[in-house]
Amino acid sequence: MSLRTEVLIASVGSMILVALFLSFSFIQLMRRIIDRATVDSVSQAMVVLNGEVSAIFTPYEVTVHDVALAASSSANKASLAKMVKRAADDLKNMENDVYYATKISRYEEGGFYIDGADWKPGEDWVPSERDWWKDALAAGDGKVAMGEPYVDAMEGTLCVTLSSPAYDDSGSLVGVAAADIYLNALSDMVKNIKLSENCKINIITKEGLYVTNDDFSAIMTQNYFDTVSSKSIDKISYLDGSVKSFTEGGFFYGVHPIKNTSWFIVI
Repeated sequence: MSLRTEVLIASVGSMILVALFLSFSFIQLMRRIIDRATVDSVSQAMVVLNGEVSAIFTPYEVTVHDVALAASSSANKASLAKMVKRAADDLKNMENDVYYATKISRYEEGGFYIDGADWKPGEDWVPSERDWWKDALAAGDGKVAMGEPYVDAMEGTLCVTLSSPAYDDSGSLVGVAAADIYLNALSDMVKNIKLSENCKINIITKEGLYVTNDDFSAIMTQNYFDTVSSKSIDKISYLDGSVKSFTEGGFFYGVHPIKNTSWFIVI
């Protein structure tokens, strides 16, 4: 090989190596920029998404609070019954039940139970022994508690109950107002929220169990962390209460705690 050829090969080879290095560096830089922009976009979207999910619960929270407030204002049984029935009708398209129970047993004078869906509880059904009653008392006056999912006695399906206590002017408990949200209906409502064309949005408990899912059989039986494809998501750190978003393997992931609950939105 002549000296001229060697010099030519060395020169061209050096140029090719430099070009490859610059191209590789540029691609890596662009990937980092795109990833950063995606994460920023997802982080902003998560805030909006949290607002949309929280808005699903708002009508129930307002209803429960208003019924409890009316009971605190010494509204009689007839007035409360009209209010509960009207509230149940207003929320009918969202599959629910609204109800109110007095502290006094319904078998004693002055005690009663009102159900917006006209459900008749069994004789051994005692409101004060139910979790939604205890959750309301733990939340305190003027606040709405959200309990853990359970099987509803009326429908026999999974639901979650929002409840709020009612106190008279002397501060004595007079009753508890509550509303059920059936999780199959909640899943449909969450499913209608679109962050992107192929995005999957779900609500999970602090243990990682699905509260909403397209597959109803997965609700409260499957764990999100057993089904997610990301290898870098750790349950303890992922659900520490902070907002997170990142990209991995061509997918983006995000988590956001839901206000006034122990649940999380995951996307």
